[in-house]
Amino acid sequence: MNSSWIPATTAGPPPVIDDFQMSCRFSNFGDVQPEVFDSASCASCFLYIYMIVDHYNDRYHAKLCEDGSGILVCPGKNPDLRYCHCQDPSLVYNLPEFAYNS
Repeated sequence: MNSSWIPATTAGPPPVIDDFQMSCRFSNFGDVQPEVFDSASCASCFLYIYMIVDHYNDRYHAKLCEDGSGILVCPGKNPDLRYCHCQDPSLVYNLPEFAYNS
């Protein structure tokens, strides 16, 4: 009997590919690195659990930053958008640097 048709198998798990880049899917931002996903998903959770409640919604303007850097929180329901924007790091919370360190 000719056994050359039987595929060769190796014991153990498949090899790890070193150049594999992990990413996570976040509906508002697309595919992102895990650290960015941690930051953006935490900011979204905070926004949709707390900041939509009237107690906070009446006092703050909050939105997710489109670049995935975190959540923008400005005092006042209708702040001046010239000063309330995601490029001001003092108003953006849950920056990716916090996700890298925690």
